[in-house]
Amino acid sequence: MSLHVTGTCGTADASAQFFICDYIAFMKPSSPTICPGGSVMLHLEAGGTTAGSPFGGYDFYRCPELPPATCTAASTVLLQSGSTNAYTATMPGTYFGVMRDRLGCPSRYGTGGWALREASCP
Repeated sequence: MSLHVTGTCGTADASAQFFICDYIAFMKPSSPTICPGGSVMLHLEAGGTTAGSPFGGYDFYRCPELPPATCTAASTVLLQSGSTNAYTATMPGTYFGVMRDRLGCPSRYGTGGWALREASCP
C-alpha cells in the first residue's frame, strides 16, 4: 500500500510505503488432549488475507493455566523459535503461536491460544 502526498506549493511530492500485518496464526493440534507421558504435535497455519508466504519464523509459547484461568505475561514462556511450523507438546497448558511472513510482519494469536488438556488414556 502506498500513500502519496502532494504539497500545496509547487510540485513537491512525497511518498511512503507501509505494510498492514493483519493475519492470525491458527494452532492445529494432532489431538485435542494429551495422554500422561504422551505428546501432541502442534502446527501453525496462517489465516487472513494479507499474510505473505514464505513465512520466516514461528514462535511457540505455553502457559500452565487452562481456561477459565487467564494466562499472564509472567507465566507465559517461549518454548521454541525457528523456521519450523511444528512443535511437540508434552505437557498440558495453553499454547500460543506467532508466525512472521516474508516481510517480517507478525501474526496475531488465533482464538486466544489452544488449551491442551490432559486425559486419562488406556
